[in-house]
Amino acid sequence: MKYYVESYANPASPKQLQLIMGLLYKNMLVTLALAVIAAYGWYKLDKKLGGKNPIWMFIPILNTIEIFKLGDVNPWNLLWIFVPLIGPFIIIYYSLKALLNITRKAGKSSWYLFLLLVPVVGSLYPFIIMPSENEKGREQA
Repeated sequence: MKYYVESYANPASPKQLQLIMGLLYKNMLVTLALAVIAAYGWYKLDKKLGGKNPIWMFIPILNTIEIFKLGDVNPWNLLWIFVPLIGPFIIIYYSLKALLNITRKAGKSSWYLFLLLVPVVGSLYPFIIMPSENEKGREQA
């Protein structure tokens, strides 16, 4: 029992704290960079597919509303998040439905949706499904 109490009495060394803080700082920078890259990708995709407010892709809650609108899903479905237990599952369903519709609008196969399961690729997803200059997407063709 004495060893258990003494192990809490010895704090981490300054070198250990410096290492932990350095890793947290790098992780925070990578996360921020991926968020900015994803927001820019959604901005470009929204402009290309004819969205009404592409600048909303840089604002956290409004980007989800714009993604739902772009995917032909009613944005009021976001209110399901406040329903305990089943709300998050309903939001996942509507989010996948919106992303599937956006992928089809971009002229890509619905199998591209599986790319979201790969960790970093989720941030690059808008760039991957973005129609090239030649193929303007299914809605504008």
